[in-house]
Amino acid sequence: MKMIWLILLGGLLAFGFIYHMNKVAPEPMPGLPGAQQNETSPAPSADKFEPLILDSKANIPSFSFISSAYAEEVSVIDKTEPRKMGQDTAPIKMYIFSSLTCSHCKDFHTQAIPSLKKDFVDTGKAQIIYIDLPFDRRALSGAMLARCVRPENYFPFLEVLFENQNNWAFQANAQDVIMGYAALEGMTKGDVKACLADTDLLQKIVSDRDAYMKKYNIQGTPTTVIVKGMQTEVVSGADEGAIRSVLKRLG
Repeated sequence: MKMIWLILLGGLLAFGFIYHMNKVAPEPMPGLPGAQQNETSPAPSADKFEPLILDSKANIPSFSFISSAYAEEVSVIDKTEPRKMGQDTAPIKMYIFSSLTCSHCKDFHTQAIPSLKKDFVDTGKAQIIYIDLPFDRRALSGAMLARCVRPENYFPFLEVLFENQNNWAFQANAQDVIMGYAALEGMTKGDVKACLADTDLLQKIVSDRDAYMKKYNIQGTPTTVIVKGMQTEVVSGADEGAIRSVLKRLG
């Protein structure tokens, strides 16, 4: 009987390993051609920065302590889905892979994206889908917090995080700073704690990151995948000119 249990256990472990190795990125992006190379920020050590935890000794077993009006309002929001900018009917989709602690991403998000939005998103030619690619625990915590704000305020909140990157992303203790940003959204300390304790959200962001990086061989951030129908091109780095060239050619 003991031998039978050992065999069954071995089979389950083998199945789990095979499933993990064959995990693929979420659709709808088709296969990509060779990447157009440009300067990107490589992945730093996962332990480079501590996560955004307001009280590292706190034990948060559930979300039962949240009773704010804000929490009730956003409780029905799907926090696991990537946020979009522009119309779903836009013929071109721009998947922007970015990390909140990436300096090149800060420049790209604060300088290039507003210009691209004006010329391509606001005109209905393209839609931006933002994909979190956190390369350290601080970026992951920031990405989770951004997903917990109201969807219509997601991109403005992301802009605040990028514009003030040096004030929270690289500081030893950013609790007061990040709480100030969250308070502007109407979030209480309890709301922030609950957001950062959401294991489903954390696991979804991390699993999507790993799957996309593996399937599309993403080496750094920012990376932009541009899709129109079955045509797909990738631009590595923050080169707005290269992205505009692809958008005009596909448009």
